[in-house]
Amino acid sequence: MRPKEKQILEAGLIHFLKFGFKGTSIDDIAKAAGVGKGTVYNYFENKEELFTRVVNHHEQKNERAFARQWKQYKGKDDPLIMFFIIHYRRIKEDVRKYNITLETFLELIENYQEKQGEKIESKIQDLINLLIQGVKDGRYQPADHRKQAMVLFELSQQYLLKWIKMNDSDMEKDIRDVVSFFLTGILV
Repeated sequence: MRPKEKQILEAGLIHFLKFGFKGTSIDDIAKAAGVGKGTVYNYFENKEELFTRVVNHHEQKNERAFARQWKQYKGKDDPLIMFFIIHYRRIKEDVRKYNITLETFLELIENYQEKQGEKIESKIQDLINLLIQGVKDGRYQPADHRKQAMVLFELSQQYLLKWIKMNDSDMEKDIRDVVSFFLTGILV
């Protein structure tokens, strides 16, 4: 990645998180990145492409951080519970770090879900893999893992706003309660 492209992506991240997709313009991002508007268009076709690339760039950083945290917790707790705890900690860190308002957060989630279907599918596949491994390890009973993963993912989306508003320890306890309640039907 070229330095100017990285500057634009970083400026885009800050502006999209602070002002939302609708409240951010290419002019704003160019000015914040210290480049001309034409330079932005040399790297990105339009605001939608820039947003998608910003999300992908940020997701890659978050995935690396997730992998580091996952190594620390692997084997110490139920993997599904830890998957959600680590994932929602990352989201909360971003909300705090960038001081994201609830309105902007909701808009960004909506835009993310519209544009990032394959990323969501990847998270569902991660859940499927954890469920399959849980069956192999004797933690869960065999079932339709795709349906289970989709229900867990949708359930977590319903709790998202509640969890990011809670303090960390209450959020972790609530995640444990919700996921454990769901798993009760599939525990051996």
